[in-house]
Amino acid sequence: ARVWGFKSLLRYSNVAAREAQLPILALSPRLLAVMMRAQRTLGMAQTSYSPAQIPRVEGAKTAIIISKWYREFTDSMVKRCLEVLSAAGCVTPKVHVVPGSLEIPLAAKRLVENDPELESIIVFGVILKGDTYHFEMVKDLANSGIERVMFEHDIPIINEIIPVDTLEYVRTRCGDDDKNKGLEAGLAAAEIMAWRRENPKCLTNNS
Repeated sequence: ARVWGFKSLLRYSNVAAREAQLPILALSPRLLAVMMRAQRTLGMAQTSYSPAQIPRVEGAKTAIIISKWYREFTDSMVKRCLEVLSAAGCVTPKVHVVPGSLEIPLAAKRLVENDPELESIIVFGVILKGDTYHFEMVKDLANSGIERVMFEHDIPIINEIIPVDTLEYVRTRCGDDDKNKGLEAGLAAAEIMAWRRENPKCLTNNS
């Protein structure tokens, strides 16, 4: 069964109605409800970022890990992410480049073990689907590895490893606009670090 994304569903529904020479209201109520919800979601996703949205986390230490592949896309994401982190008051993070997305969880584990003052890690990568199952293997292992490091070490990892069928999807998310995934990553990191500062871990005294 095909899984429809919001944009695909909206595009398909409008085209179907137009080709059948039907007004959009002739579509089923259930489909209309889904389309209206999709329109709202897309509108929210395209809301402009402003400095007022970025919480202050003065002196927060984070790190960025990036795969060496497709740097022509991910470098611009990192640049926008750094801008947000600077606006949040973070210490300028070091950008670590690793051989590929599969190595990102291992690098994250080493960083958090070597620096207990890290409050978050942000990772970027692109996994392009090919003709073999290697795409699925790398995608699944990278995501499961990141999840394991995050929970075992109690550190937020903002995951911007993007698995795609074509590079066009990545190209539309690394431009000089609000769709740049670096903005999303930087804001998410600042927000979760601010929340964790407001909700510190309770240390139990068993003595």
